[in-house]
Amino acid sequence: MKQPFKAPKLSLPFSKRSAGDGLNGPSEGVDEDQDEDKDAFAFAPRTGESDALKRRLPWIAVIGGYAATAAALGGVAAYLILSADQIEQEMIEARPKAEVAGDRIVVRRVGETAGGETARGDTADAESQVEAALEAAAEAAKEAVSAVSDPDPAISSADPVQLDAAADRPLADVPATDAASDIIDDPPIPDLFADTLAPHPDPGLIVESEVGPLPVIGEDGRRAWQVYSRPSNPLETRPKIAVVVTDLGVNARRVEAAIALPGPITLAFAPYARKVGDWIEQARADGHEVMLTLPLEPADFPRSDPGPFALMSGFDADQNVRRLHWVLSRATGYVGLVSYQGGAFAANAQAVRPVFNDLKTRGLIYLDGRQASASTTPRIARSVGVPVSQADIVVDGSFGRAHVLQRLKLAESLASANGSVIVLAKPFPMTLERLRIWSEDLDANGYALIPASAVISERFAS
Repeated sequence: MKQPFKAPKLSLPFSKRSAGDGLNGPSEGVDEDQDEDKDAFAFAPRTGESDALKRRLPWIAVIGGYAATAAALGGVAAYLILSADQIEQEMIEARPKAEVAGDRIVVRRVGETAGGETARGDTADAESQVEAALEAAAEAAKEAVSAVSDPDPAISSADPVQLDAAADRPLADVPATDAASDIIDDPPIPDLFADTLAPHPDPGLIVESEVGPLPVIGEDGRRAWQVYSRPSNPLETRPKIAVVVTDLGVNARRVEAAIALPGPITLAFAPYARKVGDWIEQARADGHEVMLTLPLEPADFPRSDPGPFALMSGFDADQNVRRLHWVLSRATGYVGLVSYQGGAFAANAQAVRPVFNDLKTRGLIYLDGRQASASTTPRIARSVGVPVSQADIVVDGSFGRAHVLQRLKLAESLASANGSVIVLAKPFPMTLERLRIWSEDLDANGYALIPASAVISERFAS
């Protein structure tokens, strides 16, 4: 009798089968013919290679997962490293902006206008509005200057309170035809000392060495910081503010922006700059006294690299003095040195003293940038006779616009309280722009902007 067709049962190649499980052999209740039919369609038994592959499969999966995770993390790290500058710039631009309005600091979010509304519209329209506002401001300034030269009796007899209120009004609220009668701006004060800087190098103040010209005290007692400094009014009684823009010379645009600042601001150039001599020449031609930065060993060396000619606390005195001479020989016409980094070196009195023993024969001043809380340089420099001072405030534009505004306001407060203040500013573009705007109002606010050499020599003599 012909048996009906039955679908074959397939067994997996990696399945374990044992006798009596109904898969590998006959079991109770199943005849042998059915078992033969099943075996005809069953897969072949497992081989040794299949067993090895089965044992390796979990490890292959784990290793593959780890490899994929490592590749993803490596890609993210590579992106962050390669795009660090762009990401930092985007984060800085995304920060809320702060503006000084009178005695208040107004914080605005990105894209907000003065009224708190989000700015919209085409970029070309915004640029045209800015240009129109600048033209209107220029016209108003011209009319105001003409009004000062030929004052109107009505304006001369006006109430000062009303004039102050008019001066605080936004330009958009002042009619163009009445700008001269409502706002009186003093004409810009000319820089009387711009052309009075002594030429350099002075033959009596340099000596040739193996590395180049080195400054020395002249036979008549003249010193470089006195000859090359920018003159200032010795009878000035207002609070004095000295600003030193440091670390210049690497970025040409920042150097040009710093040179465009008012003449009393002192500029400090890095000795590693390829055009340091040309930059110093241009800065002095525009009325700035100049200094050199002195690279010193930082506290986190070698993570922070001060350069190949930095003074190191682990070197002997002769080696550090030779490196000092290399820095001094890079240019002429400077009044002194500003510390660059130096957290580790400045705290080591044994390493500092030989350097200042050599500096006392150079006729230079020294400004400590407060990179080390336990700096020994002011005490040692004063003990050997080198005019020295510490910066009172450090302005770092990398912390944002609000930080710069807050530090500049603090400088005014310290100058009023102590009589003078020294501000050390790093040359970030935003910092240079804020310095330019801030310095324009110092004279009207009752402060005197003077060169750093004047404040340092005054403090050293007291």
